[in-house]
Parts: sequence; C-alpha cells; structure tokens
Amino acid sequence: MTSKVAIIKFDENAEAESLKEALRLIGGIDDLNTPKKTVVVKIGVFSHKADNHTSIGFVDAIIDSFNKAPKVFLAESDNYQGTGSERLQI
Repeated sequence: MTSKVAIIKFDENAEAESLKEALRLIGGIDDLNTPKKTVVVKIGVFSHKADNHTSIGFVDAIIDSFNKAPKVFLAESDNYQGTGSERLQI
C-alpha cells in the first residue's frame, strides 16, 4: 500500500465537494470502500477550543464517501486536552 496525499483549497461552504476533489486527486478510495470492509475514521479533534478542528459537515462528507462500507465508526484518542469521548461529544 502506498500513501497518497492531496492538497486542495478547502471551501467551508462546500465541504463535500472539497473532499471529493481531494479523493479524485489521490485516485479514489475504491480499495477501501467495499461491502467487505468496516471503516474506522479518526476524527482528529485535538482541542474543541481551537478553530482548526474537523467540522461536523466534513465528518459527514467522509462518512458519505464510504457508501459501500457495511459500518463506519468514528474514533478519537485521549490527549492532554481531555478524553477522546469528551471531544467527540462536543
């Protein structure tokens, strides 16, 4: 497996379209988006007080991208800002 990275200009008013463009640039996610694979998405909310965390709209766009997966789970880890469970609730 080779890691791929795409850099795009993010449009807060068109989060799903921004994600679709990034996925297109890396060649898609068809190898991950199958009925045989459950998906776990690490959200990446370092601190809910900062302005640079993942938005609910972007998380929805990620989940919607995995339209063939039988289940999509959301995960977050603990850090010195608090527990992952607390940050996911916020």
